[in-house]
Amino acid sequence: MSFKQGIAYILFIDVLVNAVNFSLIKLGLAGSVSLTLVLAPLLYAVLLGVGYFLRGKRVLEDYKRNIRDSLYLAWGYFGIALFTSIIIGVIILGFIVGAEGLNSLLRYEYPSTPIQAQSLTQTLALVALSLLVVGPAEETIFRGMVYGSLLDSSEWRNWRRLNIVQATAFGFAHLYYFYLLGPLGFVALAEIIGMGYGLGWAYYKCGGSLIGPIVVHGFWDASSFLLLYPTTLLLGGLLKLGFFILIVSSLVKIVSRSRRYRFPQKRWMTPANTPSG
Repeated sequence: MSFKQGIAYILFIDVLVNAVNFSLIKLGLAGSVSLTLVLAPLLYAVLLGVGYFLRGKRVLEDYKRNIRDSLYLAWGYFGIALFTSIIIGVIILGFIVGAEGLNSLLRYEYPSTPIQAQSLTQTLALVALSLLVVGPAEETIFRGMVYGSLLDSSEWRNWRRLNIVQATAFGFAHLYYFYLLGPLGFVALAEIIGMGYGLGWAYYKCGGSLIGPIVVHGFWDASSFLLLYPTTLLLGGLLKLGFFILIVSSLVKIVSRSRRYRFPQKRWMTPANTPSG
């Protein structure tokens, strides 16, 4: 996939995802768990099919690289980018609306609400969707296909700039949050972009491995759904605490060592271009 094809794929993703979600919002179906369980896999199947056609089997190699390191180190890269983006988003929004404005946002009457389970069965279904569909699909699409193709087109140079591009594309695929969350959608967008950057950071630094980002993304989303239902609130909180511990220990390991990751080297990739820890 060339750079232009990568950008075209990004536009296709963002337009299609937002069109589907805005349509559901207008129809009053945005919070339907049953509909989400059906539509989400279908939407991802379309995006994966187009992406696979463009990048081919190369993306499958991303599931085989540095599995052990990726599973552990991805938490650190994800955590630092996510928390930094949330802080930046809140600060910028505070400057825009002021302290009183931030307080009023908590009482804002939203026109709709994000998806939320109404029963334990629905909660567990959303957890399964996060682990088995959302995490693997979104990481394969945005990190493996979008970011991977952009890195391929630049011979794995300028990874930071390209990471910003893919993370922004990941955030813009969730623009409908502005309608669901009102002004707080700005903070949500910053959080999602930070999440995308952190997972892209992990993807690059771990030699193009998708396993770590898939696990982090899937479990992070799953724990968030657990927090939204009273019966599973405690479990969700304990998982978030466990993830925080993983993030801290991962950051300690990242800072304490410098290591070049070993993976099948591209013919154009010199040692200077090889990702390092």
